[in-house]
Amino acid sequence: MTRKEVIMSVSEAASMIKDGMTVGIGGLLTANHPMAIIRQIIKNGVKNLTVVGSPAAGLEIDLMIGAGVAKKVATAYVGGESLAPIGPFFRK
Repeated sequence: MTRKEVIMSVSEAASMIKDGMTVGIGGLLTANHPMAIIRQIIKNGVKNLTVVGSPAAGLEIDLMIGAGVAKKVATAYVGGESLAPIGPFFRK
């Protein structure tokens, strides 16, 4: 049995995200945030996502809110610690 390749490019991964989907975003405070795929999702023009973040999500979710990608957000916190204690778009 041949194993299937599971490594893909950022653009391939982002192309799997469609309007209206629910997506989970990883990372914690200022570490391990998937910024490259977030930027590609925004470039692809995806809209109306429900975004589920980690308990202490970073500014990538704030970027999604500001770009009009996120319709709903489920997380306890969106910010960048001392850089931006609360994300400006999340605050609204």
